[in-house]
Amino acid sequence: MRALVTGGAGFIGAHLCAALRDGGHEVRSLDIHPLPLEGVEHTRGDLRDGDLVERLLDGVEVVYHLASVH
Repeated sequence: MRALVTGGAGFIGAHLCAALRDGGHEVRSLDIHPLPLEGVEHTRGDLRDGDLVERLLDGVEVVYHLASVH
């Protein structure tokens, strides 16, 4: 399965990315902060960038939406 985790660099998001990766899934992460996690395709960017989100959704089967504004 290929998953996209928005807010993937946050505490819960990073743990979710690691668990999905360890479960053998392909993981993409989108966050405004860096994610130093091997085996995860991380993109630094803003969820409000529609073109970016559309590109990241290509081939994705499930989205975990954890992004927030603080």
